[in-house]
Amino acid sequence: MGPRATPVTKPRLVSLNVKLTRVHRSSPSSLTRLPGVVEVIPVFPDEKDAELRKLYVLQVETDGVNAVLRALRSDPAVAYAEESAPRKVLG
Repeated sequence: MGPRATPVTKPRLVSLNVKLTRVHRSSPSSLTRLPGVVEVIPVFPDEKDAELRKLYVLQVETDGVNAVLRALRSDPAVAYAEESAPRKVLG
């Protein structure tokens, strides 16, 4: 028998809600460059309303959540950053 393959585990991700102080045409590079940030998702990418276009969801590796929140909260381009409330399907 040969060596057993170690299963590859995906990092657990945490969602963060982020609102920027101004609208960007694409995902702001300040969000994508933070260590631990896996994905930056605009909540309303095709919206014309400027306030709604400032909203993003970040997918962050569990181990990096606190550091990412600290960095976001100290960034003047970020109006707020908070962990998304956990959700589960009812029914």
